[in-house]
Amino acid sequence: MSSKIVPVLAAIAALSAQPATAQAGVAEVFGGHEAVTLDVKVAGSLAPRTTLFARQRVAVDYHNQATPFSAAGLSYALAGTLEAVALTQFVGGRVVPRLGMQYAFGNDDASMFLLVSASLIERPDAEMVSLSRFRPLVADNLRLLFQLETVTNVGVSGYTFSVGRLRCGLDINGYAFGIGGDIVHTPIDSSYNLGAFVRREF
Repeated sequence: MSSKIVPVLAAIAALSAQPATAQAGVAEVFGGHEAVTLDVKVAGSLAPRTTLFARQRVAVDYHNQATPFSAAGLSYALAGTLEAVALTQFVGGRVVPRLGMQYAFGNDDASMFLLVSASLIERPDAEMVSLSRFRPLVADNLRLLFQLETVTNVGVSGYTFSVGRLRCGLDINGYAFGIGGDIVHTPIDSSYNLGAFVRREF
């Protein structure tokens, strides 16, 4: 798979992998051996029980070819952390509206997020996004960080692609850094991008 195609598929990972508070966000720079990626997620309360969220992800390979991905949407709290979601993805010149449900559970030490959605297009697809985080406290304001984000997409003809993003490092007062890798798999090929990341939660 070419380095131009990899960031396109890897970008289709649909939105924030953590439930929003009144105002929240995270910005990450990941430098890999195939491409450098900037990933920014923001979320904020729009109305009671309603959250507005957005994601902007740009991957640039070492031939200076940029691959942007954008997404934005709304979530509505139904019960506890179970929420209905309506979002739109912008990728590869396509506009893809989606409807789904998301659920999050856990605490500062360990948490998990799940989002299942279906596209509202002529040839629809189903997509599941998960994010698992393990952040044990090891000293004052210092945590270990182990995070895995996955995306699985299935279309009308069957399995389309899957993405895995692994991050391992340290978190100090909301600043995190470490090593990681992005893996993309399709029915005909697999590829990966290994490197290091820095991240700031705000």
